[in-house]
Amino acid sequence: MQNQAKIPTEALLPGKRVSKERHFRHALHMVQLGYWWWDPATNDLEWSDECFHMLGMDPSRDQAAMETYVNTIHPDDRDRVQLNMESVFQTGQAPDMQYRIVRPDSSMIHVYTRAEMVHDETGRPLYLFGTLQDITRQKQQEEDLEHAIQAAERASLAKSAFLSRMSHEFFTPLNAVVGFGHILSEMPELQPETGQMVQEITQAGSRLTALVKDILAYTHLESAAIDPQEIDLAIFMQDIRDSHARLVEHHGQKLDLAPVADLILNTDPSHLKGILNQLIDNAIKYNQPNGRVAIGAEREGKNKLRLWVQDSGCGIYPDFRTKIFKPFERQPHHDNLIEGSGLGLSICRRVSKLLKGEMGYSSRENKGSRFWIELPINTQ
Repeated sequence: MQNQAKIPTEALLPGKRVSKERHFRHALHMVQLGYWWWDPATNDLEWSDECFHMLGMDPSRDQAAMETYVNTIHPDDRDRVQLNMESVFQTGQAPDMQYRIVRPDSSMIHVYTRAEMVHDETGRPLYLFGTLQDITRQKQQEEDLEHAIQAAERASLAKSAFLSRMSHEFFTPLNAVVGFGHILSEMPELQPETGQMVQEITQAGSRLTALVKDILAYTHLESAAIDPQEIDLAIFMQDIRDSHARLVEHHGQKLDLAPVADLILNTDPSHLKGILNQLIDNAIKYNQPNGRVAIGAEREGKNKLRLWVQDSGCGIYPDFRTKIFKPFERQPHHDNLIEGSGLGLSICRRVSKLLKGEMGYSSRENKGSRFWIELPINTQ
């Protein structure tokens, strides 16, 4: 705990005023700030009382001396500090420094010092004036924060490793369930009632497999690598459209490609394609029967490109809009038959940040939604 500054009781009585000098010393004590000056020509050194206190010395008994001060500097920091002090007279610049001080009782503090050369009217250097501040508490807080960050990172890595390992462990039995389900469903002697149960087993296994894949994709994002490449935007969007045309038609919907901005984009095509694939899949799932899906890419101002996917479906319900990008959150649907893990949009948003982009959406209930990713056109 800091020592409390003592102000005489009589100075606090009605009608009495504490002097400005006493207030000044009190303020310096509160922020643990001292000041000093050093004449290199005579090697004379003067410290304020607060400097003495920081160094564990008594201003009424001890003397300020450069040799004394240098000996208080931690041995591992001493050469660096002396080298910086010497450079002041060669360059005229006094760099700010942080280093450790070892007190006579062997306790250690961290200090921050600033200094500047004082010159006479002709520009001749007279002496070095500086401040010394105890930053031990700040340093301890920085160390505590760093330890907390490291602990959080270790916990996050452990979580990811656990989820990844468990997900892989799930794949073997799931593949067997789904595989044997398909074999059973193709047996000619299978009774209709039994065939229906096998179909439900196969569908449930497939949904669980998709969930495990989403979890794996989510955990791998922390170590995902970005491979930026130059892509022709018009060709890229046409490929996206062509690759989804049959799937959209299979669901009785139509897929349109809006006019695309003519430019070369530097980004990771695989990650960008993954985002658009997910958005198109969502558009299909939440669309109206015989609905439309549209995709496009257009400039947003001078330096941004917006790639979007729009549907004519049910839209985003108002009470769900704050949850839309949260993992494992899914918008309720009237028939509860829409498959998914609730990870898709969360993954898309995290990947968009890896691409230095942002995701957003607009929606009208029972009219449809438009989701987009905005990327800087000069993405590196």
